[in-house]
Formats: sequence, structure tokens, C-alpha cells
Amino acid sequence: MPIRDSENIHTGGGSHIAGSVNTQGGDFVARDKVIINITGGIEQLPTRYESRVQNFLEYYLGSPQHPAPFGGRARDLEALDGWLSDSGNPRYALLAAPAGRGKSALLAHWVHGLSERQERVRTVYFPISIRFNTNLESVVFSSLAARLAHLHGEPVLNTSDVQQYRSLFSEYLRRPLPGGERLLVVLDGLDEAAGWQPAADLFPHEPPEHLRVLAAARLVAGDPEAAGWLACLGWDRPGKACRLPLGQLDHAGVADILAKMGNPLDRLAAKIDMVARLYELSQGDPLLVRLYVEALLPHGEEAAAFSLAQLANVSPGLKAYFDLWFKQQEDVWKIAGETLDEDALDAALNLLALALGPLTPAAMLDLAPQELKNSRSLGKTLRLLGRFVVGEPEGGYVFSHPRLAEYFAGQLPAKEKQAWEQRFLGFGRQTLEALTAGQMRAVDAPPYAVRYYGAHLEKMRAHDKDFYALVCEPWLRAWEAVEGTPSGFLNDVSRAWKRAEAAGAAGIGQQVRALLCFSSVVSLGVNVPSEILVQCLKAGIISPALSLVMARQKPDITERCQCLVELVPHLPPGPRQTALVEAIEIAGNPEFYRGVDTLLAALAPYLPEELFEMAIRLARGIQNDWNRSYALSELAAHLPDQHIFKALEITANTDSEYQRSIAIRSLAPRLPDSLLADALAVTVKIDGESLRAHALAGLAPYLSGSLLSEALEAVKKIGNGSARAAALEALAGRLETPQLDEALKIAGEIE
Repeated sequence: MPIRDSENIHTGGGSHIAGSVNTQGGDFVARDKVIINITGGIEQLPTRYESRVQNFLEYYLGSPQHPAPFGGRARDLEALDGWLSDSGNPRYALLAAPAGRGKSALLAHWVHGLSERQERVRTVYFPISIRFNTNLESVVFSSLAARLAHLHGEPVLNTSDVQQYRSLFSEYLRRPLPGGERLLVVLDGLDEAAGWQPAADLFPHEPPEHLRVLAAARLVAGDPEAAGWLACLGWDRPGKACRLPLGQLDHAGVADILAKMGNPLDRLAAKIDMVARLYELSQGDPLLVRLYVEALLPHGEEAAAFSLAQLANVSPGLKAYFDLWFKQQEDVWKIAGETLDEDALDAALNLLALALGPLTPAAMLDLAPQELKNSRSLGKTLRLLGRFVVGEPEGGYVFSHPRLAEYFAGQLPAKEKQAWEQRFLGFGRQTLEALTAGQMRAVDAPPYAVRYYGAHLEKMRAHDKDFYALVCEPWLRAWEAVEGTPSGFLNDVSRAWKRAEAAGAAGIGQQVRALLCFSSVVSLGVNVPSEILVQCLKAGIISPALSLVMARQKPDITERCQCLVELVPHLPPGPRQTALVEAIEIAGNPEFYRGVDTLLAALAPYLPEELFEMAIRLARGIQNDWNRSYALSELAAHLPDQHIFKALEITANTDSEYQRSIAIRSLAPRLPDSLLADALAVTVKIDGESLRAHALAGLAPYLSGSLLSEALEAVKKIGNGSARAAALEALAGRLETPQLDEALKIAGEIE
């Protein structure tokens, strides 16, 4: 639910994630292309997750307008290069460090640099992130499998079963790449997985020669050597994996970050006392360096949060930073004559700290109605937290770094923390009950409740019956409405299945129920005829997103394409464009065995301006002259008015005279006066007299002056009597007296 008060919330430094990538200058457009290349293949999934990974990369790499603080890591980048290049190193590596140490920023810059340098290594990079909504099992493994399929030059498997994606991922890891390159898998954020646990079956027990894997995770308390993570992944055998350290920044590293931030902070890098003070306050902690750097910059229309003078009396550490920041906010609000709503602020911080994914304003109000009061109050609170929160109203808000969530969660006493955790369970339970009672439509289900209720159940070790309740059609429909695919639902079914298995004989009935549900959903898209799919979409029985998912599940590419074509007229603009692009791409596949010309003719009325060039290229590749002419003339007839000259040019070069004649008649009402002479010139070159007359009759109502005289001359050259008569009849209403006399003379010559 969008709320006016939070629509323009500034999400904090580095969180503007729609621009070009920036790492201290250079070709931003080229860097954008590198990011797109890193995610290649993921866009082929029924639900496209590549934008989430791209946003993650752009957050850490920065943009020209909002550079992301990064520096002082030259040695760490060299260490990563050294591990990858030395064949004597273990093929598995673990980057484990405390939260906020800069693991994700380091890996984002390293992977981007590898792709930019075009090393002879192909990279599969995926960040498991709460902030960017990539931490669910279905999202992780479908994306990994899709990326690997792309690197192998194979089509992406479309399935609703996450276990199939996991199996495919494992299989691809064992297969050498077609070009003989090495394969590097970088899996960041293992500790942020929601509802699933990385384990020893994640990667091959004995890594093949071509494979290198780098996993990153947060160190847990009491395990400074990451022995727990190494054991969890099955990498604890001596020599099987190496652990890559990541230390704090030193003085030079802090200065490097300031220098790379540009005006005005680059000037601070030369001030030894300023660098020393920032180093002292942050203790070399990259997250704190970033927080202080961003606090010294203006924030949207607001002034910088801190002045240099204010840093003189601040203690080191994260707590001191927030103490100073809260004090500053209280002073600002007092000057403005407003009061700080501490209940609303605490509630927002607690919710964001314990959430497993982005929270929309509507979800936050449902979770804490008394404390947050209303959308206006919540909007003010979210604006206040704008420096530490990323997101927007529709997609939801989350802390800009997991360490912030860890910090605020750690401030809660155990009982209070459990009470807030119970709110999330209650939110999910109420959503499910409303759906099953028919009191809530699937399209109205809160996305957070649908996506993360199962994960919260596991986190809180809820009763088996809570898991069994997820296996129902209303919950399936809610998942389809939220994600456009039943994958998440099947993941919840798997949760219930595992609970039933653990229950032994008492859970056999639930196992059977889950199995039947699983098998029926997996085969759903394959068996639904296109005609029924279209009718269900028109009647609102299924969502546009789900209709595309079901179309993509058809194994035969021609049937899949035909289904997409039939859906196009009934889809809203966003999904329609997706379907158009996919249909055109499939039609260019050599295995597509139906007429490309008829497909393009069917799509032509719905093509947006930006897709016409793609369609025209496909049409020009058709071998048969008549079919090529048909496709091109249909496309020309539907080109936007601003491209009418191109439409006429295409018509003039069409091989089939029949199609040229039809196209001229179709274009005539849209032609500006400046192009009528060109259209007439194209028409008189048509050899077939009946076709030429047909085109002249279509042009006639729009001709005047000397063009009418030229048209009469063209009619005079038509020997076929009935064709000449039809053309003259169309011209008659436009002719003036001298021209009428000429027309009568021509008519008199008709035998």
C-alpha cells in the first residue's frame, strides 16, 4: 500500500540503484554492460530475478551521482586474484568475517573487475541477501541453475520444483564448460539464507579440475576460525578449502575511501588529522567508515548529519555513532517544533531488525498498529531512518546493511525480542486464515507474509500443524499472485513434508497429501491448453504473471511461442512487452516450425515502438519472398506515425507486389502530405495492373493538385478495363473541372 508520506523517502547514500555503475570514473555505460553480463541467463526464468542481483551490484559499486565508499582493499583484491590464478591452491575458499567487515563490497568489486578484464574464467555470482530479496531457496537455486545453463549454451529449465533446480545446479558444476574455460562460483551471504540451510550437498564432494568456488559468510560468536561454516559445507578436511581473511581498514584505507568519493570529501583525504579521527572512530570497521562518510555529505535536500567539529568528542564504535545521530535528530526536531515519536521509532527499528526480507509500509502497520499509528506517522519515521534504510513503498524497506539489523536486534532483551518475533508469526497465520476462509483474495495477500511465513515458522520452531496448514490451494494462489510462480508454494510444501517425515507413522497422511499436491502443481502448466489459459486470464482466474509462467512451462518451443502470442492481446503493458520479446526470440530459433510471417503479423498491432526494429530484423531473415513481404508489410502498417517514412521505405522494398499494394492502401490514411508523392511513386512502379489500380484507389482520397494529375496519367496506362474503372471511380471525387474532362476521356476509352 503506497503511502504519501513515504513516497519520496531518500534511501541513504549509495542506495540509488538505478543509475550507471561507477568505480571512480571510467565508462559507466560499459560497466552497466558488465553487470548485465554477470547476470546473463537469469532473465530467462519464469520469474526474472536478474534485476535484484543487478541492484545489489549497483548498490556496492555505486553510480556516477552517488559513489559508494570503497577503498583500501588492494591487497585483498590481489589475494583473491592469487587464489584464483594459482592451480596449487585449494579449489574451495571461504571468506568469513564479522558482519560489516566489507565482504559483499569486496566481492562485488572483484567479480566486476574479473568480468571487465575478460579473464579466461566464467563467473556464476549470486548474493544471498535479505535486503535485495534474494535469500529464498527458490530464488537462489533457480538463478544459479539458469546462469549455468546460459554458460553451457543450453535452454533454462522451467520448473516449479526447487529440488530440480538444486539437482541441475549440482550437475552443471561437475560438467566442464563448452569453451574449456574455468568456472568460478561466488556465493555471497550464506548466513542470510531464509528457510533453508547451506550444507555439504551444496557443492561436489571432490571438486573437478575446472571448478573454483568462493563462499562468503558472517562469522558467528565463539567461532573466530569459521570451523562451523567449513564443517557445514563439508570443507573441514585439511587441504580441501582455504580460508581467506579480511581485516579492518588501516589509516591508508580510510584515506583511500575519502579520496575516491570525490568532491567535497576527497579534500579530507589530505588532512592527516581528519583521516586519523575517522580511523579512530571507526576502528577500521568498513561499515562505520561508510556511515561516517555518508553522514558528512548532504542528504537529499538536508544538510550533512554531522559536522567535522562534532566528531571531536564522539567515542569509537557503532553505539556511539547512533547515540550521536539520535541526539542530532532530537535537536533538529525541536528546532522545527516537532516531537520525536520514540514508540514509532522503536517499533520500526525492531521490525526492520527482525524481518527476513523487505517490509512494505502496509505490512509494518499490520505488525505494529498501535506503535506506528497510521501511514503519516510511519512515513515520518521512515524518512527519519532514511540514511540506514533502503527500499521504496511498493517493494518494501530493509536496513542498508545486515549488521545494522544485527545491532538493533541485539539491543532487545530476550523476552521483548520473542514478543516481536511472535508478531511475525501472527501476521502470517492471520493472512493464511483469511485466505482459507475466503475473506481475502490471493491478489490482496501481503507479499511479506506469503514469502516469509514459512521461514518464520522454521526460525521459531513452530508446531507441525502450522506447517501442514500451508498445504492448501488458497496458499498456492497467494504465492502465484505474489511471485507469478508456484515455486515458493512448493518450498512450503517441502517444509510440511519434512515435518511429516520426522513425525513417523503419525505423519504418513500429511506426507501423502503433500506428495499429491506437489505432483499436481508441477505438471500444471504443461497440460493446460492455450485456449483455456487465455480464457482464465480474461476471467481473472489467473494473474498475468502466472499466465506467462504457465506458457513458459510448455516443453515444445513452438507451442510455447503460440501460447505467448495468444496471451498478448489480454496482458497489461509490462507483462505484454515481456511476452512480445520472448515470442520474437523464440520465433528466431531454428527449432521454431510454424510461420514466422504469420506470427509477426499477429504481434504487429501490439508492438511498442522499441520492439519494431527487433521484429523487422526477424522478418528480413525470412527466406521465402512472399512470406517475407507479408511480414514486412504488416509491420510497416503498424509502425508508429513518427516512423511512417521508414514504413514507406519498407513497403517500397517489399518483394511481393501484392503485399506492396495492400501496404500502400493501409498506410495511405496516415501519410503526411510530404510523403504522398513518394507513395505515388512506389505505386506506379507496381507491374500488376489490378494491384496498381488497387493501390491507386487507396491513395486517391488523399491526393490533390499535381499529384492527382500524375495519378490520372498512371490510370491512363492501365490496360485492364475493370481495374482502370475502379481507379477512376476512386479519383473522381477529388478531381477539378480540367481533370474531370481528362477522366471522362480516359473512361471513354475503356472497352
